[in-house]
Parts: sequence; C-alpha cells; structure tokens
Amino acid sequence: PTEIDWRKKGVLTPVKNQGACGSCWTFASVETLESRWAQKTGELQELSEQFVLDCVANPRQCGGTGGCMGGTAKLVYDGIRSLDGIPSEWTYPYSSGSGAKGTCHGTPLAPSMEKPHGGLVAKAANITGHVSLPTNDYDAIMYAIAEGPLAVSVDAGAWHDYEEGVFAGGNATNPTLDHLVQLVGYGTTGDEEYFIIRNSWTPLWGESGFMRLNRSAGAACGVDLRPMDGDGCKGGPKAVKVCGQNGILYDAVYPLV
Repeated sequence: PTEIDWRKKGVLTPVKNQGACGSCWTFASVETLESRWAQKTGELQELSEQFVLDCVANPRQCGGTGGCMGGTAKLVYDGIRSLDGIPSEWTYPYSSGSGAKGTCHGTPLAPSMEKPHGGLVAKAANITGHVSLPTNDYDAIMYAIAEGPLAVSVDAGAWHDYEEGVFAGGNATNPTLDHLVQLVGYGTTGDEEYFIIRNSWTPLWGESGFMRLNRSAGAACGVDLRPMDGDGCKGGPKAVKVCGQNGILYDAVYPLV
C-alpha cells in the first residue's frame, strides 16, 4: 500500500510508560505480540511486560544484562515460548517504573487461557516462534509492516526533545542502537516519507506517544560501535553496519502466533 497506519486498524493498545527502567525491550516486543494476537484472534488485550522482565533470563547478555538493564526482541519471544505463554497485564501488572525488576512468580502459568472471575496468573496469549527480517533490508521491512506491526531497534539518543513532524536528526556516522520501539506504519506528507513509531515514553512525548521518522531511501548507513547496547550479544562483533534513519533498518522482529 502507499501508506498504512495500524493505529486505525484496532490492533494497538494504549501508549505505555516504561518509567526509569531500561525495559523498552519488553515493551516493544510485548506490544507487537498484542497487535499480532489481535490480528489473528480479534482479541486486543494488554499483556504483561513485567512477566517478561522478571522471568526471561539473559545469559548471553544480548542487548544488556536483562531486567531493567536491557535485552532484545528475540530474547523476549524465545522466553515467552519456553515459558509456554504470557499473562495479561491485570494479572501480572507493571511495577518496575522506579527502575528495579521484580521477582518472577506465577510460573508455570495456569494451563488454560484466562477466564472471567479468576485470580490466577494464567496464560493470556502464546506464540509459536518469531521472524527476524534480513538486516538493513528496506523492502523486507516494507512488506512486513504491511502485514502487521514490528519491533525495531533504533538509536534514540536524539529523540528526547522530539515534539512533532518528520524527524531526521541523530548521529548518522556512528548510531548506537540502544532502544526498542514498535513500528506501526508508514506514510508521506508533502515530499517527506516517514515511518510511524510507537514509543514507550508516555503519551506526553512526541505526537501523543508516537513519532514520524524519516524513511527516505537516501537515509545513510553508519557503523554501530556498541552493538551490545542493541541486539548484539557477549562475544559478538565489535561493530556492525546499520542503515536507515537512526539505524531503523538493522533489526526488525515479529512473533508468530
């Protein structure tokens, strides 16, 4: 399509707030699962970032050391699959806004999907796996986002002062992929092409919690010198080539439901 906006399709939960915790990896990944689950089942529900934060280990230190210190979308989806599902937000609510993760509880999850008037930490959704798109492949991302939202890694170092419009700033030479967000569409305004980004910094940030990020074909590639801040793991390469505005084309992932 010439444009797509999943906000208008009824498959996005409200914009959330990760607070002082480095839990963007759980928010963007879980939000993308919420959307893909709603697409498949017609049931839009808020799922638990805290469950992932508390219960998914990060032994290879991919994108950080786990908990409020970072992780990756791949880690989230592998973790949810190994834990046999994820509960809803209301049975396992977010409590790490102050910056510390909690203690994993409720595992193993109650075997059946949640039912009315139940108090158990029960499975509300599950996945069968995930898809990682080819790195730095604009066409692959465009085809995938036309099918549903994605979790993408970006350099958000220059995003804090963003208010509105199509953003084309940041470090183009050595972007550091240090933030995970949800990609929920794309469009054009005048002669500016953009991606639609959903952040987890409250609805007070940007355009009611969203951003329009430059998607021009001329967006440069750079070299990320700190890949372990993004989706790199301990023992991995010391530098990686990342393309697109703020490195958005490098790492895009979605769950299979």
